[in-house]
Amino acid sequence: MNQKPPLTFEENRPPLPEALEFIRSLAVAAAPTHCRLIVAGFGPNTDLAFQLFGQSPEPVAILNQLLMKLKVHFPDLILIDEGQADSAHLYSFQDHHGLKARLAYFQTLESPFDTVKIIIQKDSSESPPGIYDTFIAQQDGVIFEATQESSS
Repeated sequence: MNQKPPLTFEENRPPLPEALEFIRSLAVAAAPTHCRLIVAGFGPNTDLAFQLFGQSPEPVAILNQLLMKLKVHFPDLILIDEGQADSAHLYSFQDHHGLKARLAYFQTLESPFDTVKIIIQKDSSESPPGIYDTFIAQQDGVIFEATQESSS
């Protein structure tokens, strides 16, 4: 993991306090699942994007566990299963206050905390080895792992 300066956001698109609380809450909820959570982007309005890397071929139990923990701070939150893409299972979270978050679950061959990632594809083939191009970001006291794309 690269160590880079704290992530800053464009002045015209600051993250809302609710979005930062969601990032913090999701990171805390993901820690005991043995999955690696990466903030992959901030979309228009309060949309967030996450990547979750884990070795389980069945992410439903993991996502339901995350949802239960998130409901402590976001009681109206719902989880929508958007189906399997080529390399990830796609989900979205929504609540009645306008918070929206997309999450892509990637099944990895090895530990998601290794430096090299190999993704198990939809057809059970393996992706070529890649690296986690991430850095540690901080915004208003919330610390999280992020991709380069999330800072643009």
